[in-house]
Amino acid sequence: MFYEHITGLNFFATQAVRRAIIRTMTTATEHWNRTAASRLEGHPLQSGSYYPYRNGVEQVADRLLGVEWSEFPHPDIKAPGKGFRARLGGFSNMVTLECLPNDFPMLVVASEKPYTTPEKVEVEVLELVINRTFKGPVGDKAPTVISCDGTVESHTTLIIGDNDGLVWTFFPGEPVPPFTVLYKAHEHLVGTTITAKVAKALGFKHAKVSVRKL
Repeated sequence: MFYEHITGLNFFATQAVRRAIIRTMTTATEHWNRTAASRLEGHPLQSGSYYPYRNGVEQVADRLLGVEWSEFPHPDIKAPGKGFRARLGGFSNMVTLECLPNDFPMLVVASEKPYTTPEKVEVEVLELVINRTFKGPVGDKAPTVISCDGTVESHTTLIIGDNDGLVWTFFPGEPVPPFTVLYKAHEHLVGTTITAKVAKALGFKHAKVSVRKL
């Protein structure tokens, strides 16, 4: 694929993203393939926000490499991560727990990505996954920033590690606060189903909508 030559203010940002993508694809291939697959609609690994692509992880890479990027500081992108943004659309598929009924079921899983504490220590954390058959907000508690129903997003956020130069993650839409519920404190919950009420009591704020069955 031919990638447009970028000039002007976004030249350096675009070059930095393109280098990081290629570096990640070649030196952290398994991480790249799993991250890209998790963003493909209908893929067995799809979890959270996604793109409606049908030609596999190669199409994801081509789309990311072919757009213009700008630096994107954001309070929910923590150092040593560095944010970038591009006009590349997709679907947000994160849900705030406040828009779910208290008895709504969700699966507890171990996160593949560690959480970096304010003291710069990486710790293992847990994530929540809910079944993708859930289609909208319940009652009058409609979400504000994070959608319950797969909102169309016009931009993509991509995060690069300043410490390793690799792409940590990318997704359609705005960044959300990271999962911070510690794995060690609740290891016994991994693989179990809990309710939204219990999840909120544990400190969870949001969950990923997934193709996984509970």
